[in-house]
Amino acid sequence: MRNKIDAATKAKAALEAIKGELTIAEIAAKYKAHPNMVVQMSAPTQGFRMP
Repeated sequence: MRNKIDAATKAKAALEAIKGELTIAEIAAKYKAHPNMVVQMSAPTQGFRMP
């Protein structure tokens, strides 16, 4: 059975990925999501990051 992750949890995981304080694997373990899902959740914003 698949895990269903609500929108609020996805947003929290994406923000943590954008901040870059934790690795993708650590974020995935924290939110019980696959690492690829964490990358996909944060990918739309990666083009707009300030250097």
